[in-house]
Formats: sequence, structure tokens, C-alpha cells
Amino acid sequence: MRQKRQAIFYFRVAMASIALLLPLLSLMVLGSLWLWQHGYVLYWALAACSIALVTYAAERWIFRVDLPETTATSAENTGVESDPAWSIREASAWAAIVDLSNQVRPLEITSRDEIFDLGVRAIETVARSMHPGEDHALWKFTLPEAFALIERVSSQLSAFVSGSIPLGDRMTVGQFLRLYRWRSAINAAEQVYDLWRIVRLMNPAAAATQEIREQLTRRAYEWGREELAKRLAQAYVREIGRAAIDLYSGRMRLAKGGMLQTTASSATLRERASAVKDVEEPVRILVAGQPGSGTTSLIDALRNGMRAALDAVAETKDYSAYAVDLEDGTETLMINSPGVTAGKHGMDAVLEAADHSDLIIWVTSAIHPEREIVKQVLDQIRRQAASRVSRKPQPIICVLSHIDVLRPIEDWSPPYNMAGTATPKVASIKNVISAAAVDLNIAKNDIIPVSLRAGAAYNVDAVRQRLIELMPEANRVRLLRVIEGAKTQTTLRRVWSQVINAGRAIKGSAK
Repeated sequence: MRQKRQAIFYFRVAMASIALLLPLLSLMVLGSLWLWQHGYVLYWALAACSIALVTYAAERWIFRVDLPETTATSAENTGVESDPAWSIREASAWAAIVDLSNQVRPLEITSRDEIFDLGVRAIETVARSMHPGEDHALWKFTLPEAFALIERVSSQLSAFVSGSIPLGDRMTVGQFLRLYRWRSAINAAEQVYDLWRIVRLMNPAAAATQEIREQLTRRAYEWGREELAKRLAQAYVREIGRAAIDLYSGRMRLAKGGMLQTTASSATLRERASAVKDVEEPVRILVAGQPGSGTTSLIDALRNGMRAALDAVAETKDYSAYAVDLEDGTETLMINSPGVTAGKHGMDAVLEAADHSDLIIWVTSAIHPEREIVKQVLDQIRRQAASRVSRKPQPIICVLSHIDVLRPIEDWSPPYNMAGTATPKVASIKNVISAAAVDLNIAKNDIIPVSLRAGAAYNVDAVRQRLIELMPEANRVRLLRVIEGAKTQTTLRRVWSQVINAGRAIKGSAK
């Protein structure tokens, strides 16, 4: 019975197709005969070929606009930049994905198996980049992260089907499978068309002109289709790569939790600082400098100028913590280090503090030109940051204190316009900034001259403004720091909770 219904269905489709094609076929035959009888075949052929050539050129030009350079194999040449929030290792994985997408051939997305294999290649590329040297890098993720990835991809595909496919929000799975089975009808239609090409040879002139026009149109169509398929394949590989980077970096773990976890050191400092209660992990700002440079005075000046100043906290063993709410709404922990001195103990302490910080303010005196120790510490911090491929280097601001006692000492009447007339005092300040930029390898716009005189601080607003400007970058550093900490953070309380829940699940299933 079912076969009979299918035969009736196919017969009806065939009859409808013939009914639609017969008028068109008769017009083509009769029209060609009319052109032959009136001697217009040559004119019609020239017009048809001209229109085909113009269409072909227009299609080539349209598809050429804004196409990426497919012969390049680097992210710079393709114009696809990595996410600024990515770490060094994640950026390296993205460069490998871009190289893979540029090598993809359009034929690699013509079947379900090939699409699947291409996706697996993209995931393996990211896995090898994120976990080099690992024997089983492909499986270096947790089950909750895998579920979070499935949820994310499913949500994106659902939005695409509903918004980009006609009637996609109403199409059932059965209807989709039925349409998929009809894909062979395209090959049958091409065979029928080839038969028609043979039949129309009865009129050689018309057949020749039509063949030329159709070949040009087909060439343009196939070229455009190939470029479109290449774009789709590249987009597919890159989207798979982005998701895989999130998976293997640990971002899926944070996305599932919905909130950032707090590192133990931040939690301790926050408790001591009576810190903000509704922030999981604040931006940590390390304020360091040599003894007498003015780190404490700078923090006091910054806090006193804030809208929501919080009380200072008791010192920890080595560091003091201050909860500070910046004017842009960012809640931070400012960590005031003791004076950094030469020696392994002082160097190790500040390096450890920098490793747990997202932004560094280094305070140095403008009247002490010898900055060899400062240079050594900052170089060590940079090397330490560069060695952590799963993290980003922290932004560094240099604050030049004591500019009020630069020569001429008696000339102190702020404010000073550094871009205006070069008075002796302005010239001295500019010289110190230039020297510090060279000595410490810091850009001039990140070197801020201040005076921290008691009750008469000057140019602290410039420090505050630069902090606000650097908050996006500091937040990126913070995110990667939290991700790295979340990978190894397993508390005894959480393990015990998991054991209790497992016991409850077993007990429930046994009933």
C-alpha cells in the first residue's frame, strides 16, 4: 500500500513537471523557428552572447569585492585578527585555525561525512595548539564543559535555522529528511537538460548561440558557487575553532558556572579590606615601588578622590589591601606592596604579587635618576608574564613622584601644560619622562608625573583616568588569571558535596 502511494506521488510530480515544461519547450522551439524564418538568428545570437558576457563580468566583479586573500597562510594576511582577550597560546591556536581555513577546499563541505571530518580536523588543530606534547590532547576537557559546548552550539544552530531558513521554525525533522532524500532529483534534472541540448541541435545556429551563452553563465555560476562554498567552509572552520578555543582554554567551565570564581588570595585580601560583597573576582592592581617613592601616598590620593572611598584596612604580613571603586563602576583591589629593595627576597615577593595582579602601577621618584633596580624588577615581571602562555601580560603604568622638587625647586605653581610653552619646570619634567621611558622601556603616555604633597596632590586625576582607560585590558588579564586558577581549584567541600549527591542519586535509583 505504501509503495502504491509513493508511485502515485511520483507520477503526479512527473505530470506536473511535464505540464510546466511543455509550454516553455514549445516556446523555445517555435521561437527559434521564427527567428530562422525572419533572419534574426544572428542578431539574437550576438545580443544573447553580449548579455551573457556582461552578466559574467558583473558576477566576477561582485564576488571579487571584499574577498579575503586565500593564498595567504597567516592571520595578518587574511585580515582575521585574534580576540584581544585571548592568551598567547589561544592566539597561537587561532592562527593555526586561520591557516587551516585558508587551505580548505570547497569540495570538503559537499557531504555530511566530509563536513564532520573537517570539524574534527579543526578541533584537533586547536587541541594540539592548546596542549602541545600531550598524547591525548583531543580529550583534555571535562564532561560539564562538553555539555556546555553542546548547549552553546545547539542554541546558535537553532537561531540560524529559525532566522535564516524559510519556514525553518515550522519545518519538522521528517520534512527535512524528505527534502534531503530529494537531493538526487538535481542529478536527474541535469540529465534531462543534457538530452534537451542534443534535441535542439536540429537548429544548429540557435543551438550554438545558446550553448555559448549557457556555458558562460554556467562558468560564472560555478565560479561564484565555488567562492561561496569556500567562504562557507572558512566560516565553518573558524566558528568551530572559536568554540574549541573556549572549550580547551577553560572558558566553558566558567560559562557553566555563570560567575567567576574567587582565588584564595583575592578572597583573603577582600575579607581584610571589607571588600565589595557582590563581586566574585575584582580587578587586582599592584602598587609597587622603592622605599620612599610614595606608593601609600598615591593610593591615599586616589581613594580620597573617588566618589565611593572605602576605609583602609589593616596590613597583612607583607601587603596592604584597599577596596577601591573606580569612577567607571569597576570595583578593584589595590595592593600596596612594601618598598622593593635589591635582593632575592624582595624580588621574589614582588614577582609573586605581580603574578596575582591584573594591572601594575610602579611608583618611582623623579629625583632619583638611578633606576637599575626598577629596570631589573620590571624586566623580570615582563619575562614572567611572557612565559605564561595561558595568560596575558599585565598593563604597566609608571608614576613619577616628587616632580615638585625638580629644578628649579622654587618654581612650583601647578597646573602645568606639558604641551604648551616649555618653562624651565616643564622642561625638567619632560626630560625626566623621556629618561624614564628609555630606562624602563615604558611608553611615554604610560608615564604620569605627579606630586603627592600632603593635602596638595597634583595630577592624580591623570593616573585615575589612565586606570579607567586600561580597565578593559586589565579585565582580560583577570579573566585568564581566573580561568587558570579554576583549572586546578578543587576544594574539599565541593568534593564532599559531590559524594553526598552521588549517594542520594544511587539511593533514589535503587527504589
